[in-house]
Amino acid sequence: REALADGRSLYALDEELIDALDPDVILTQDLCAVCAVSSDDVGRLCSVDADLDRDREVSDSGASIEFLSARPEVKGKRFGATGYCMGGNASLTAAGAFPERFAAIASFHGGNLGTDKPDSPHLFVKNITGRVYVAGAIEDASFPEEQKIRLEKALTDAGVNHVVETYSGARHGFAVPDLPVFDKGAAERHWTALFTLFQETLAGAE
Repeated sequence: REALADGRSLYALDEELIDALDPDVILTQDLCAVCAVSSDDVGRLCSVDADLDRDREVSDSGASIEFLSARPEVKGKRFGATGYCMGGNASLTAAGAFPERFAAIASFHGGNLGTDKPDSPHLFVKNITGRVYVAGAIEDASFPEEQKIRLEKALTDAGVNHVVETYSGARHGFAVPDLPVFDKGAAERHWTALFTLFQETLAGAE
């Protein structure tokens, strides 16, 4: 009732779902902003995604490092980073930009990790000093086999301690419980891999 009274939409975008699905096209409408998702909300979401380029990711990562480093409860100078979907891209980008600050880096059903674009994360891994774990999904247009091979080669050539693998039968979004593609087995496997990575790298990190 409050939404109706204020002329606000009765519906909201599931931004996590949209991030996981990573659609090429979103059909919307601009006839009514109350009885359907507002086209302004769709435009806002798309503009946020579009603005999240390498420079923005590096800037945000630097600010996060500065903030965490100033917290009294944070011990040590090295961190662990993990990301899902485009967050996987962000975690690798952060580690490439601040290699001395990350002891562990993980990506789960991450996208665009080894593209042919000049800002692709695989082009900036040469100085990474932490351990990298990447788990991809099957039939994932945002991280196809050629990208996996490209990333694997870049990490190997750089001498980075890493694992790049694909979870058999698991699709993009496999670790997110409220998605239709959620895969309980793959999700459990991802938690085990992530906790093992952090336990083995962060316990002695300084």
